[in-house]
Amino acid sequence: MFDTLRSGDPASVEMSSERLDIARQVARRWVASGEATGLIVLYARRGVVVWEEAFGVLTPAPDAPALTTDALIPLASVSKPITASALMCLVEDGLVGLHRPVSAYLPEFQGDGKNAVTPCHLLTHTSGIDEAAVARRVAATQPGGGFPAWIAAACAEPLFALPGTHWAYSNAAYILLATMIERVSRQAFPDFVRERLLEPLGMFDTAVGIANAPTERLARRYWPEPPDNAYAGSLETVTPKDAYELVATARDVARFGHMFLTSGRANGGRVLAPATIDAMMRNHVNELEMQFDDEEWPSVAWGLGWHIRSDSAPRRGPSLGSPRTIDHPGYGGAHLWVDPETEVVGVALSLLLQGASGFYPGWRSDLLANAVLAAIEG
Repeated sequence: MFDTLRSGDPASVEMSSERLDIARQVARRWVASGEATGLIVLYARRGVVVWEEAFGVLTPAPDAPALTTDALIPLASVSKPITASALMCLVEDGLVGLHRPVSAYLPEFQGDGKNAVTPCHLLTHTSGIDEAAVARRVAATQPGGGFPAWIAAACAEPLFALPGTHWAYSNAAYILLATMIERVSRQAFPDFVRERLLEPLGMFDTAVGIANAPTERLARRYWPEPPDNAYAGSLETVTPKDAYELVATARDVARFGHMFLTSGRANGGRVLAPATIDAMMRNHVNELEMQFDDEEWPSVAWGLGWHIRSDSAPRRGPSLGSPRTIDHPGYGGAHLWVDPETEVVGVALSLLLQGASGFYPGWRSDLLANAVLAAIEG
């Protein structure tokens, strides 16, 4: 398998061009429905990009230009596996222990039960941090206080559950991880991510922080101003919670995902160790229920920064994917998935219209993924 993505003929990796045309029609219908103003897709197998295409427009503005594949899309929570990978660089360096107390790296993280919280708990959303309570504390004590206010609130707010006993999706946990990376590395988070991940992977069209993205290439889900609701505000405005959100092209997102099929190698060099890749793709959560948006599972499988499909079949992920498929959605329409058994990386960056209720009915990444996987012939 190539360790660098390159465009090629689907037949060269045993995929049907005719079946990929069916997937193309799925993408066109997604945008034609009006549920998304734009969509960029990229699918690769064995390092060969078999389909990369943009649909729709860059913004909802009346005179907006057509969306192109070099557009920059806010990734929202698809940034989390990248944050997780940055932390794993420090694990490889012998500077962070996954099962040591978070307080060893963030001494202000104190309180009942908090000495038992580890970086592994933060990575797998099992820390017991009360996300809603953290947000309320920020709003009550330091509204508009910036990133430090979120750190202070996450450190001060009591846990709602003992670490490792409850799964609850947590943005605050990843804010703590980003801060931990800065403290331990003694580098600004964007600089560390760029040096250890983005540059070695060839992700030169990726910006850390929306404010750092070239505005002429930045796709938008609203026009001309973000409405006063959390949906748009969390996607395209510089809020403390999303200060470290990445903005990227679909090709760069795929470069990151492809690393998990090449045992951590890219462009002839090593970015992460094979043991690290294996650990990140392995389930670290056992016998815990999971509720996410409007779906529930009796037992969640979660790696280090990744959801693992396991035996479940979430609506957002590829139903035809293998149980080893890892993926992460991003609010507003971003999705990255990697299937090590079929050797496929899938990226769908959609621009769901502002005000949409969660991911439905506008979320169709699973339909695209299934049509692509059905194109595999051998």
